[in-house]
Amino acid sequence: MNIDYKNWYLIAIIVASITTMSGYLAWSHYNSYRDVSFSFDYSKGKANLSSTDSGRIDIDDNQTIRLKKGEYTLNTSGENIENKSKTIQIDDESKDIKVNFNYTLDFLQKIYQKEEPKILSDLYSQYPKIKSLYSVSGGAVYEKGQYYGAKLIYNQEKYEHRDSLRVLMKKNSHGQWKVISNPPMPILSSPDYPDIQPETLESINRAK
Repeated sequence: MNIDYKNWYLIAIIVASITTMSGYLAWSHYNSYRDVSFSFDYSKGKANLSSTDSGRIDIDDNQTIRLKKGEYTLNTSGENIENKSKTIQIDDESKDIKVNFNYTLDFLQKIYQKEEPKILSDLYSQYPKIKSLYSVSGGAVYEKGQYYGAKLIYNQEKYEHRDSLRVLMKKNSHGQWKVISNPPMPILSSPDYPDIQPETLESINRAK
C-alpha cells in the first residue's frame, strides 16, 4: 500500500493550525470578559448598567457580573436620589466597583437648612478666627448630606487682596461636623481627598 506521506503531513499541519486557531479564539473570547463586583446600599437606591452591545443590566448589591470589556453607562436612581448617569470603563483592572448615590439638590437643600446652625457653630469652634476675619459664602451640603463645603472670603480691608479659602467638613457618627480641609485651602484637590467624589470638590471650588 502506497502512503502519500506528503498529503498526510499537509493534513496534520492543517488540523494543528485549526486546533491552534480554535484555542486562540476561545482564549481571546474568554479574555474579552471580566468578572466585576458592584457594591452599594440597596436601601438607598437602585443601579443598572447599559451599553450598546449588552442593553440594560440590573445590578444587585455585592453581585458579581461577567461583563465584556468596554464602555458602559452606570445609572443610579431612587427616592430622593439624583438620577445620574456616569460612564465607566471595564478593563483588565476592573474588579470591585463602589456605586455612589447622591441626594437630589432639593433634598440636600432641606438637609442644609436644618444643619446650617450646627455646621457654623462647629466651624467657629474649631477655627474661632474665621468668624471675625472671614465671611462664609456659598455653603452647601453634598453627596448624601455628610459633607459640607463653602468659600471663606477675607473681609479685612488691610489685606483686601488676600486669597479666599475653601473649607470642607464632614459629619461624624455623633452628629458633629469636623473640618477635614485642615487648614482651609484656596483650592481643594482630589488626591488629598480620595474618599470624596471629584464632582463634590469641583462644586466647592466653584462656590461664590
